[in-house]
Amino acid sequence: MVQVLMLNTSSQLQSVFAVRLENTVPKSVVFTDNRSIYVFGLYDGNLIKLKDEDGNIVQEISCKSVIGHAVVYSKRGIFIVDNATDGFTLYRLEGDGEPVRTFATGLPSVSVPKQVAFREEGKVVVGGSDHGLVYIFDQKTGQTLETLRHADTGLVQTISTHDLNGHCTIASTSPVPGHGKTTIKIWAYNYTLTQLLALLSMSIFLLMNYRDSFLRVKAAMIFDDEKDDKGEPTEGYIKNDIMMLWE
Repeated sequence: MVQVLMLNTSSQLQSVFAVRLENTVPKSVVFTDNRSIYVFGLYDGNLIKLKDEDGNIVQEISCKSVIGHAVVYSKRGIFIVDNATDGFTLYRLEGDGEPVRTFATGLPSVSVPKQVAFREEGKVVVGGSDHGLVYIFDQKTGQTLETLRHADTGLVQTISTHDLNGHCTIASTSPVPGHGKTTIKIWAYNYTLTQLLALLSMSIFLLMNYRDSFLRVKAAMIFDDEKDDKGEPTEGYIKNDIMMLWE
């Protein structure tokens, strides 16, 4: 069952609707800017789109895999799931259930949910693994851009990320059997500075090597605005200087 509540003017929770979904065990529920609610089924791999005012089903898509975790980036009309098989799979919200691409982290030693997130305005994907690494992928190509070593081995199930003023912060943690201490690591980098350095480097290169044609070069070609999705690498990307802030 999926139930939506709202906080009324008296600071009391008030029910908006409750809907029972047959044969679906909700794993993730996501609110989006288009006044829709997306429900992701754990075992059946279904994506169910609900109206936010009454819970009526608008659309249902089968992702054809178990869904360990799911996240939506509504501005680009995409979502990504932990497929519990070999990594994370990208889909379109208004698609037919066919995957766009897979971000591979290798075959799991144990099938457990691993969190995944979009960052840098949807241009990169951050996800955990079962062998101690946090992966950062190019969303357009599936290419691995960075790997952060959380631990030498073991699960990295929980990922949390935050963007603010061009700074990206990533938190990773791993489960510990029994009552042992859990390790939490915080990573951070400035992707706006990275883009500015790339722009400056390219500008200097063009000025030194193509002085006569410099004015005819469109600076917009340096950075990809991702208006299409042809699988081309994200132009202008250079390796981020990601620092671990805290453990």
